[in-house]
Amino acid sequence: MIRDLMRYDRDTLSGSQQKTYDLLLWTLQSAVPAAPMYYENPNAPNFGWQAQIQISLAELALDTEQDAENYLALLSDMPRYAEALMQYQQEKKEAGLGISAEQAELAIEECETFLQAGEENILLRSFDERIDGMEGLTQAQKESYKQRNREAVQTYCLPAYQTMADGLEKAKDESSDGSLASLPQGRMVYKTLVRQYTLSEASPEEIQEELEEDEQAMMAEMRSLVWQDPAGYQAWEMMDLGTEDPEQSVAWFRERMQADFPALLADVPYTVSQVSPALEDTIQNPAFYMIPYLDKEGVENHIYINPKHMGDNVLPTLAHEGFPGHLYQTNFSRQTGDSLLCQLLEPTGYSEGWANYVENYCYRYLTENETAAQLCRINSQLSLNLYCQMDIGVNYLGWDTEELMDFAEAYFEVDTQAIEEMYQIFIASPGEYLQYYYTARQIEKAYDKASEALGSEFNDKDFHQAVLEALPTKEGIEKAVDAYIDANGGQQISSESAYKAAA
Repeated sequence: MIRDLMRYDRDTLSGSQQKTYDLLLWTLQSAVPAAPMYYENPNAPNFGWQAQIQISLAELALDTEQDAENYLALLSDMPRYAEALMQYQQEKKEAGLGISAEQAELAIEECETFLQAGEENILLRSFDERIDGMEGLTQAQKESYKQRNREAVQTYCLPAYQTMADGLEKAKDESSDGSLASLPQGRMVYKTLVRQYTLSEASPEEIQEELEEDEQAMMAEMRSLVWQDPAGYQAWEMMDLGTEDPEQSVAWFRERMQADFPALLADVPYTVSQVSPALEDTIQNPAFYMIPYLDKEGVENHIYINPKHMGDNVLPTLAHEGFPGHLYQTNFSRQTGDSLLCQLLEPTGYSEGWANYVENYCYRYLTENETAAQLCRINSQLSLNLYCQMDIGVNYLGWDTEELMDFAEAYFEVDTQAIEEMYQIFIASPGEYLQYYYTARQIEKAYDKASEALGSEFNDKDFHQAVLEALPTKEGIEKAVDAYIDANGGQQISSESAYKAAA
């Protein structure tokens, strides 16, 4: 595929086509070498099919009767798919690459939660709500669809989840700890994941070195801020980042960001709601944004909040998921003409990196105290940095739980249970934290570089536009920011300065 693509003369393509070409080429190259067979875990806790398919089906738009028929057809196919998944898991075990007992147990718990949900089953509640909202149906037709859905859930979905629960029990590999580092080619697979999540060519060893340097710089800056401004430190400790009205808070961020981010070309409809009680334990994210359909105009955007896992950091999380985070960035890309292929191929390392960057940027909106905002940002990034180091430790360096404990207890208050839970999270989605931290860090460094080069000519809105329109890779962002500096008369300088506030 790479050879076929490179037969095109890139210079003859339009600007939009060149961006599509570059992203497609990067996507293909970043997947080489491809993961060997049986190294994927489609039933990973929280991230696997048994967890994610529920919210995907619950969000499937039902605008026409054909949509409802398609949905019911998908439900009827669940048993076949579940059997195929379990066949794959059994083959993994036979190849000596089976799912660990701990990972299997967590996935089985998610299956059992679905099986025991009863009337709270999300596939029942969500379908009834969508059918009630469908125009052009008589009440008798709506009741008929609801009954057919109940029968499909009973006949197909529940047996499929039972198949997975039973199959995972049989597929357990009691000898495996589940980490990539423990598998014959696992370190190679992890290298590929790191390249995809960081959008760079850096090796895990080079990333680890960067993480350690960042950690030291952030800790030094935090100590300096606390020493120089004790009142700012107290203001940070007193900050309340909760909210009683998430939807109103999302709207507030939308208005507050106008001076610092380019405007969308059209208004975006959205809702903010809580996840179904049946999914509170299965989907452990504090909140998430559902990427809307590519091929439908005027579709509503949905942000879901999971109060059981939200904690006290509600406002930054809403900025991450909504404005100027995922919801804003996704619609900016669509409204400014990125091709459908670009939108489909957008790396999560870019989208999550952008959302993490703006989450930290928005602390300035939540307090008038500059030191408090900086401490919020550093504390958030420092925590992610340490999680990234632990991820590399578990999945690349081969740490066991004792080694993970040795590292973690130097920074956090942890016990044996907390360490075991962290270990399973790192195993379930290797490299996951890198996609949040690394690109956000690169954007922060680019911000410091551009603001230093341009001085009074630097403009937050123009900088953000350059990043939003860039090819979504590390090199693409660097080139876009350099072009922004050059276009405004700035001089190129090194970006290796100390970690500074984006203020």
